[in-house]
Amino acid sequence: MNNLNELKKFGKEIIKLCKRVGVLPILYGGLLHAHYRGDKSSEINDIDFYIGEKDFGRVIDLLKKEKIKYNYSKKYHNLQVLKNGLKVELDSLDYWYSGKKNFVQFNFEDLKIKALTLEELKGVYKRASEVSKDNPKGNLKKFNELQKLK
Repeated sequence: MNNLNELKKFGKEIIKLCKRVGVLPILYGGLLHAHYRGDKSSEINDIDFYIGEKDFGRVIDLLKKEKIKYNYSKKYHNLQVLKNGLKVELDSLDYWYSGKKNFVQFNFEDLKIKALTLEELKGVYKRASEVSKDNPKGNLKKFNELQKLK
């Protein structure tokens, strides 16, 4: 289990890095799921953001320059940024997200960023429960938990 405070600090570092090259990450995934549920006890293993497909190159160039460890998968349209056992995932908005692009403002460690709405996050988990090979039951559970919220 990661220390959530350390993970959030790392997430903030990656947001700032992205902004330096004009990339604005959009929060989704487990951290946002826990936020909408008001759940402070969920285990959060990584932080998930969407970025534009065209933005991967600029972010990777800066990661190289800053000597920050990463794994990029062109096949999966995904960039994992790694540090001391912490992981921030940058996934392609264009490839993985098919919902509406009416995002909400989110305060991430005193940085203003965009995040998926509750309804759009429900859609992400519903689709993932139907097509994901790595954790369909877990995604369905998260979808059902979000369905209980208004």
